[in-house]
Amino acid sequence: KIQPVKSPLEGLKAVSFNEMDAYVGNLGVITHLIQKNNLNNLKVASGTGFDSQQLKIGVIILNELIFNLF
Repeated sequence: KIQPVKSPLEGLKAVSFNEMDAYVGNLGVITHLIQKNNLNNLKVASGTGFDSQQLKIGVIILNELIFNLF
């Protein structure tokens, strides 16, 4: 199920707190927000195939099912 969020940080926090399985967004934004907000349980796992947008998928490290897909 796709769940819209109001901001990239809201999406990343939802993944970090295990409220969502993944967040898709811009690599630069995701990387910056993970570092700035100490979301150390998150990792940029893979590209999405949408190269023109440079979108990546961020997942919680402990979610082995999704993490191992990438």
